[in-house]
Amino acid sequence: MELDPLLLQAIAADASDVLFNPGAPPSIRVNGVLSAMGTEPLADGPVRGWLEQWLDEPARESLKKDKTHDFALNRHGRRFRASAYTVGGSLGLALRLLPEVIPTPEKLGLPSSVTALVRRPGGLLVVSGATGQGKSTSQASLIDLLNRTQPCHVVTLEDPIEFVHHSQKAVIDQRELGRDFNDFAGALKHVVRQRPDVVLVGELREPDAMQAALTLAETGHLVIATLHSGDAVLSLPRIVESFEQGRQGLVRAQLAAVLLGVLNQRLLHGNSGRLVLAAEVLVNTPAVARLIRDGHFEQLYSAMEMDAPAGHQTMNHAIAGLVARHAVAKAEGQRHSMFRESLPSRAAEARG
Repeated sequence: MELDPLLLQAIAADASDVLFNPGAPPSIRVNGVLSAMGTEPLADGPVRGWLEQWLDEPARESLKKDKTHDFALNRHGRRFRASAYTVGGSLGLALRLLPEVIPTPEKLGLPSSVTALVRRPGGLLVVSGATGQGKSTSQASLIDLLNRTQPCHVVTLEDPIEFVHHSQKAVIDQRELGRDFNDFAGALKHVVRQRPDVVLVGELREPDAMQAALTLAETGHLVIATLHSGDAVLSLPRIVESFEQGRQGLVRAQLAAVLLGVLNQRLLHGNSGRLVLAAEVLVNTPAVARLIRDGHFEQLYSAMEMDAPAGHQTMNHAIAGLVARHAVAKAEGQRHSMFRESLPSRAAEARG
């Protein structure tokens, strides 16, 4: 099976993903919809051969040991995020096709309250959401905004490097896990010696990395970090509860002091046939900080709804706005809304 014709087909279709699963035909995902590329099932040999060609010895050893390996790939003038993995003893491959041009925050549909947060001189901005919801693209867009407008030093810690930034007004150092640093926690502890103004963290995974990110934000650096969580509010107890119980009060106090906000995002099927971003935003106001410090996370939704002028936006309100602007169908909005029965009235409110 030849790879290049399949990649060219995916590029022509503006696909987001190309999947090579042993025993099934290769598939592409276009605007969230998965479809097969032909009927010929994929054998183990082609993927194994491609990986032998692409990966160096340490990467091959990593794949052999961990049964999975993430890396970046350049083909046909496009950049792919690749994940090789073992399934049933055979090798599979998932490719994420990255945009040719880093989209602006406005193009993505990020609220202005988010771009205002990244212009702050220090603090922690958490970008959360499920896998495949565009977190990396939003992070890249925010870094690109700083690159175009701010004379600052940006250090990124990524696994792997996805979007490549070329220094403009900013000086950008992109560092990759395994090649340039061994683990996120260690890299975050020592990055201060590189005198950054902004640090992007590909993913907060373990308590040591979370603590290092909090400390870095506490010392006046802007930290933009990814976290896997279902919504903006749940991101915060997810951080706190990663620590042992005896430390959680201190972590809550530190988080309340350094947090700028949380962006949570979800991609919906739009009326145009393309995916549309719904963005939930929690801004750390004094009232929010008090609730975080006291551990009253369950009250944060009410705080967001009662103080929208502060820049908050619940996911339900974001979806209602998309429905009101006819960007997504009402049924699609209701499918993603936590409070389906309230969506029509909120849409009407947004329309007015």
